[in-house]
Amino acid sequence: MFDLVPLDGGSWKRTEHIWADSAGMAYCEYDEGKYRVRLVTICALDHWQVRVREPESFESVSLERLPKDGPLGWWHRAIGINRFDAGRGCGIHIGVIDTGINPHRALEHVRDLGSVEEMTHRPMESGDIWGHGTHVCGIICARPPMPGEFGGIAPGATLSSIRVASGSSDGDELLPQDGVAEAIEMLVEDHGVDLINISMGMVSASAVLEARIAGAFEKGVLCICAAGNDGRAGVHYPAACSRAVAVSAVGRYQYGPEPNEYRPTEPEKLAAGDYFFAASSNFGPGIACCAPGVRIISTAWSDQESYVEMTGTSMASPAACAALACLLAEDPVFRSMDRTAARADHARKVLENACRPTGLSDRYEGRGLVQAFSPGPPPA
Repeated sequence: MFDLVPLDGGSWKRTEHIWADSAGMAYCEYDEGKYRVRLVTICALDHWQVRVREPESFESVSLERLPKDGPLGWWHRAIGINRFDAGRGCGIHIGVIDTGINPHRALEHVRDLGSVEEMTHRPMESGDIWGHGTHVCGIICARPPMPGEFGGIAPGATLSSIRVASGSSDGDELLPQDGVAEAIEMLVEDHGVDLINISMGMVSASAVLEARIAGAFEKGVLCICAAGNDGRAGVHYPAACSRAVAVSAVGRYQYGPEPNEYRPTEPEKLAAGDYFFAASSNFGPGIACCAPGVRIISTAWSDQESYVEMTGTSMASPAACAALACLLAEDPVFRSMDRTAARADHARKVLENACRPTGLSDRYEGRGLVQAFSPGPPPA
């Protein structure tokens, strides 16, 4: 992807995905009298993502292959998982509202519910628009069939994916809010999910989206949402909705090649141990918790055997959602409760009680780094 900045100082824009040819060459045509290239993001199957700022014309970039040391990554260990268990999260049903899902050998158990467009459910229009949703689903529940591949945090959970995105390439634009509202209603009423993950957002929310998130809460379903990737104060919607859980992103030192562009420069964003607050993550008083979201390796959309690395609160949100699924799967109180607001409130308290402070301000981490194992019962 190419980020283009107008020479007259206007707002920058991002191109759609540009595919390389068989020789590894990718070309972006633009008017050099109007734009300059600010940033090129290179995302290749089974390789670390590379970001090149102010590139020269015909610049050559070398890529480093991803590690094959799964099924656990740093993001599993950060939330307390030190052993892969294919049954972890069993009994919890998660709905994912995103760009859809493509076939992958580690995601054969995921239910593809098709798409929602303009408030209309189109069950036969399946597939992932550009890869965001497939990556998110893998973070939650991938079941890798081969040694060295990376697994999900809650691989035993049931997962239903529904596509709503209109083709944006960054997960934070062009979110069809009415479609998301309709997808929430469908997941709650027709499929009986326990949790919903929404890894996309906008700076404002429609009344109908606010109402559907609140309505899901009243029927016992908690929505976990990405805080946004502007690197500024202000949580995006729907994460900013009062009944939603807003998740920010943290990273870990010494994971992946240098330089790490997501590492912050502000001292207050450096956490205890090897962790740091992601430079691109939004923050503010609405943050409920933080979760791993930097250099997360998960399932690729364009090849059923490949993996890709991505960064953002879009990755932190499903990590938190999956961690909560692990907690709720072992919570007999939650599993016995009627589908009312008390059930969703209990789930939120379980999440908050399982968070571990890292030393960051609460406007960055909320209650702290979410854990997949609770230290005890939630507060009354």
